[in-house]
Amino acid sequence: MNDVFLSAKVTGVCGEVSINDVPVLPWFECDEPRRFRPRSIMRWLRPGTNTVEIHQRRASTDGRSDVEVEIVASESKRRLLRWSSGERLQPIVTESFEAPTAPPTQLWRDAQVMEFGQTLRGRALALATDVHRASSARDPDAIVELQAYALRERARIHGRAHAPEHARAGYAALFAEGIQVRPFRASELVVELYGHGRIVTVTRPGHAPAVVLEGDDGRVVTRLDLHLAQIGGVLTWVRS
Repeated sequence: MNDVFLSAKVTGVCGEVSINDVPVLPWFECDEPRRFRPRSIMRWLRPGTNTVEIHQRRASTDGRSDVEVEIVASESKRRLLRWSSGERLQPIVTESFEAPTAPPTQLWRDAQVMEFGQTLRGRALALATDVHRASSARDPDAIVELQAYALRERARIHGRAHAPEHARAGYAALFAEGIQVRPFRASELVVELYGHGRIVTVTRPGHAPAVVLEGDDGRVVTRLDLHLAQIGGVLTWVRS
């Protein structure tokens, strides 16, 4: 299956890249140049034209500031988008590109438009708490059950059968290493609505991931991104 990947290189700038109004690549450390390895964005694509927003904030007036963003189709190696700010930083830049093939994922077909308010915030925080609780309990079965939709979408991207046992084995191996889960307070989490009303994100302040798994030495082992959507009337974890 022809996946699509986003990569970026940033110098002296903080910001984020959004695909179809969904933040997929935020960065906050602005002082040192950073290069982000390619990451799949197929699950966020729509058939036809897709929108990219590059949000930029200069770290300082000293030194060079630049953002480079590239989107590539994996099988053909065809470049779908390449953009560089040079010295002309703007708060928001909007670009577009054409999907190389109809995305096999079903998210945009399944996700229902939601209205932001206290009810949605409460439901989102409850689901985030469930993910944190399952991680803290080192329960692979519970994590995989919560991730079921996201795992099916991942299987569609790669053209293979849905095999939750592989994810379950991966989490079991991870938890066997003595992984700890960074504590959080649900009341301090940030809930935001994106994707033109179809995607909710739950993060720590500053857009940091809500659920962070660490080693005994405090080293971050993995981060679980909480992108949620309402599927069939049920708030569902759609990206991990």
